[in-house]
Amino acid sequence: MAYTTKLKVQEYLNTSIKSAGDSRVNSWIASIDSFIDKFTGRSFESTNETRKFETDGSDVIMIDDLLSASEVQDDGAVITEDSDFVFFPSNSTPKYAIEMIDGYFSDQKRALSITGDWGYSETPPADIELAATILVAGLVNQNREGGKQLRTVSFENYSASFQDHQMKDFDMAINILKQYQRVHL
Repeated sequence: MAYTTKLKVQEYLNTSIKSAGDSRVNSWIASIDSFIDKFTGRSFESTNETRKFETDGSDVIMIDDLLSASEVQDDGAVITEDSDFVFFPSNSTPKYAIEMIDGYFSDQKRALSITGDWGYSETPPADIELAATILVAGLVNQNREGGKQLRTVSFENYSASFQDHQMKDFDMAINILKQYQRVHL
């Protein structure tokens, strides 16, 4: 599932986009999804998979955003939540760290294996959908108008055009994304 849709972009712009442009708009949506993930360091859709993490013999390991875990292994041995380890934060998701209760993780490369649902959320939060819609709308504007009578903005690897009254929306979209940026210690 994408963070926005052609219909949401049309509603935001208060215009229609011809079906001949569907593949281009869908490509822009995919690009904006990727931009958002890279900019924030997060994914706003869950995926179920096994991920491996470096363990250096410490008792706490930072992990990717985790919604739920079905199995955790340390150096091939299954370990149990609340008796062997705990996730942090305790009462909310996503989880971003795992700590051994008594002892330490193995001192082996990629020894910690966690199978579960990964991501910031199962589906994109409403404000992430709004930010994606605004950013795709900027690309649609740029394509339609070629930048004339519009203000072109560039931010990291993103460049698009907005009407003057939409510039505050672009700023809002970037501020939304900044609130979700993952801090790496």
